[in-house]
Amino acid sequence: MSNGSCKGDVLSFFEKENRPFSIVDVCGVLKNHGKTAISKALDELASESLIKEKAYGKQKVYVYDQTKLPSFDESEIKKMEAECANLSSLLAEEQKKLKNAADELKKVTSDLTKEEAEAELIQVNDQLNKIKAEVNTLKSNGPRITESDLKSISEGHNKVINEWRKRKRIAMNIIDAVAEGYPSSKKQLMSDIGIETDEDCGAKIPT
Repeated sequence: MSNGSCKGDVLSFFEKENRPFSIVDVCGVLKNHGKTAISKALDELASESLIKEKAYGKQKVYVYDQTKLPSFDESEIKKMEAECANLSSLLAEEQKKLKNAADELKKVTSDLTKEEAEAELIQVNDQLNKIKAEVNTLKSNGPRITESDLKSISEGHNKVINEWRKRKRIAMNIIDAVAEGYPSSKKQLMSDIGIETDEDCGAKIPT
């Protein structure tokens, strides 16, 4: 490779990347040129002020001369920003349309076909008729319970429950009174006199 070719490649590389590089970095990228040729090209480009050279101890760093870059027109930048915003808005609209189309497609594909809907309806009607038949059987074979009977049963049930609660409360009050002067615990007292609670028997007052 000629020195001119190497020099041109190095300059193009710095102009394109536009950031600092050491000679090691450049050699790692431009592998078709030797280190000696690249070093010479860097020195020449620096002397011609096409790139800038900065020494950090024994290490040298090179960067493209920023004054050689084209200047940006502020109005052109604003125009590009406006175009970018417009394109972003259009993209958002298209994405929304795409989502709506996907949702509609999902809805259509998930709906039952006419044949599937008819089969589902037949199955539901069969189940409904079966339930109706069972209800009619219970009505014809079961005992007749009038509204008055139901009310009487409910009142009797509530009366028994209330009496249960009342007697339990009285019993516990008596036990609490005795336990105050008993030398052992309340639990031991109940065990000594052979009293079992509803909980001990697994009984629970209905709500």
